[in-house]
Amino acid sequence: MKNSFKVLFRFLGALILGSWTFASYAVSTNVYIDSRLDATKYNFEQKRTGTHDYSAFEVNKARLGVKGEVVKGYTYHLRYAFENTADNHLVDNASNALEKAYVQGWFDDHWSMQFGKDYLKWGTREQYLNETDVYTYSWASTNVSHYGTGVNLHYRNAGQKYYISINNSDDANSTPAKQKNFHYMISWYGNIIPEVIYPHLSYSFRPIAGRKHPDHYFFFGSNFLLGDLNIELDGGFLKKDRFKYMSGMAKIQFNRHGEVRPFVKAIFDKKVLHSESHNKRTAGDVGFEFFPFEGQDIRYHIVYSGGYFANDAVKDQNNEDYYQSSIRLGLKAGFDVIKGVF
Repeated sequence: MKNSFKVLFRFLGALILGSWTFASYAVSTNVYIDSRLDATKYNFEQKRTGTHDYSAFEVNKARLGVKGEVVKGYTYHLRYAFENTADNHLVDNASNALEKAYVQGWFDDHWSMQFGKDYLKWGTREQYLNETDVYTYSWASTNVSHYGTGVNLHYRNAGQKYYISINNSDDANSTPAKQKNFHYMISWYGNIIPEVIYPHLSYSFRPIAGRKHPDHYFFFGSNFLLGDLNIELDGGFLKKDRFKYMSGMAKIQFNRHGEVRPFVKAIFDKKVLHSESHNKRTAGDVGFEFFPFEGQDIRYHIVYSGGYFANDAVKDQNNEDYYQSSIRLGLKAGFDVIKGVF
């Protein structure tokens, strides 16, 4: 606990000092808060899962960040997540609570290079969206790291974005001495019909210390903006050690320029062990988001989430299909604390 407070105080000190320093030379500086608070009631099948039903007030996201442009064409971004554990050091020697810490330089209007820690370009809508806007993730998304440290080469032209990334390979609790290789990724975020169809895909492989074969990841999907309808589609295939994960996701939201925006999301998951044992989940969300202030990233939401879990093993009292659900009422608030050009 003491280590958590030490890391937190160091970050806050660096944030204040860094903001003042950057502001002395920067073209722009932006200090912001991004958060989501929920009151949630969980319903579990205790007989099957061993978990009691419970209710809780939850801080699902509580972030403080600073970003800006030091000189024209060179940007930086730092972000600290208070809800994450601050003493879980990864192979990159950074706290798990530090989500972003990178600098990016543009060579011209098309090419840039980024060094540091940022969200990984998985090529999915679930991973592309702010985590405060996702209530239930597919199994494919929950079995990959959201953030990674490394170097990223970026090319953009005519609405298309291409990324080649090299990041650390090993996960938490690894030491630098164990890492023998890196995580290699290529991604594409497209724009086939401007402001209508935005496809995306990625492929990556990740050698892991102590394993004979690397992990493989393939994601694809698209975002369709059809008038007041926002349609999102995702697909994912993962081969991790002895397991394979396959997921599909579809979400439809009514995004009329108004206060209330209803949505429905469906997820289909499958987990395979040695092509023999299969676990499946059919899950989804149904909810309403209420935006009281036009043009502001502040909203209320009420969301029902449910998931039906099944497997192909022989059924008995300890191995039955079951259903879990939750209902949450919450608030998301994202706003700038300091914003300006200096």
